[in-house]
Formats: sequence, structure tokens, C-alpha cells
Amino acid sequence: MKKIVIIVVFVMTFCFSFQVIAFPVPIGEPQIGDSWTQYFQAPAVVAFTMMETFMLTNGVDFEAPGLSNFNDSSWSGALINPNYARATGDPPITPFNYAVSFTSEVTEPIEIDMLLWNIDTLIWQVHAAWGGAEQEEWSFSFYGEGQAPEYDRTPTPEPNTMLLLGFGLIGLAGLKRKSKK
Repeated sequence: MKKIVIIVVFVMTFCFSFQVIAFPVPIGEPQIGDSWTQYFQAPAVVAFTMMETFMLTNGVDFEAPGLSNFNDSSWSGALINPNYARATGDPPITPFNYAVSFTSEVTEPIEIDMLLWNIDTLIWQVHAAWGGAEQEEWSFSFYGEGQAPEYDRTPTPEPNTMLLLGFGLIGLAGLKRKSKK
């Protein structure tokens, strides 16, 4: 029984330690026309089915649909309110391209948060800042646990699936050992 517990702990540690997450990558310069649009590429190293983007800078609004120009036709975006855009679709299997649009040209620094979800599980939360017309570059940082600001809704986290799987394996091993006696 002790060996089984050690094996389960090792497997759980191995599974959690190799999850790779990467920052979005801006593609080219912002496009200026009737609105201001920045194209990004998000990593496809984890499966996600929903992307949310929140505007944190006062006086700057998203332009409908907020998130658009996906390289995957199953995705569509919706502007929920001027400071909140959401997109949903099938999990991408390649790097995921998308555009974030604003109602007017942005010359001052702005800050937005980008969240990726797989059903009800938050898997990726990034704070993005654009330096304005003088700096013209994006910087990104991951939120640590408990660091992200509160939004207008409460996410429902999924239970720790690996812990449940571990207890199930321990139970099966115990039943097998008992049946051998």
C-alpha cells in the first residue's frame, strides 16, 4: 500500500510540473482605421474554449465584437459591455490568432486582462499593458494566485481532478490487495 501511495504522489507531481503556459505575442503594429486593432497570437499549449478580455483603463472602450479575426472558424466574439469582450469556440490545436479592437486610436498607455478558460476552469490569466504612442510596445505578466482584480462575475473553479483520480486509484489498489488475501 505504501508503494502505491508513493507512485500516485509521483504521478500527480509529474503531471502538474510539466504544464507549459506562454504569453500572447503581438503580431505586427496596431492597425489604425475607423478603430484601433492589435493582432495577437496565443499559445495552443493548453486546451481552451473561452477567452475573456477586460479593459482596465478608464476612457478606452472595446469596439464590437471586441475579439475577432480568429484563425479558427469555430470561434466567435461578443462585446458584453464596453469594457468586457468574450469569445468562445472549439479548443485550438495550433497557435491561436485573434484581434482586439478599440473604438478609437489609442495614444495613451492602456491595460487589459486576458483570461483563457476550458469550460469552467481558468487556465491562463495575463495582464497586458501597452506603453502608448511614445513607447509602442506591449508588456505581459501572469497573475499569481489571488493577485487578479475582481471582475463583474465569480468564476466557478473545477474540483482538483487529479486529487480525485489519485483517491480513486488508491481505492482500486486497496480493493485489489484485499481480493488477493
